[in-house]
Amino acid sequence: PDADPGAVAAARFAADLEELASLARSFTKARRDRDLDGAEAVDAAFHHRVVELAGNPWLQKIMDNFDIVRQVFRSTSPPRTAIARRPSPYSHQKMVQALTRGDPDECDTIFRRHIQ
Repeated sequence: PDADPGAVAAARFAADLEELASLARSFTKARRDRDLDGAEAVDAAFHHRVVELAGNPWLQKIMDNFDIVRQVFRSTSPPRTAIARRPSPYSHQKMVQALTRGDPDECDTIFRRHIQ
């Protein structure tokens, strides 16, 4: 028998959320460990995955070029040791929680704050 499309979609959504949650945990751990290179890599992976899941081709093109902006920011930002001591202002875990709850207004608010 054919798989129930709703069940397949629900399983895929749950797997996508778990992937994002795993990336969020890795980001938090890297920041806690003051592993800025690791945190930066996981942050980029998290954002690229969110954009990929959104399915917006224009946003995907922007993200594809965003790594250049990251490199410029990194070269002009305060010394990395100073950044490592600061708590991260980003809460990927809150984003994942809002997505899990299915609250579009909260998701929108969190994502807008995050990119400001």
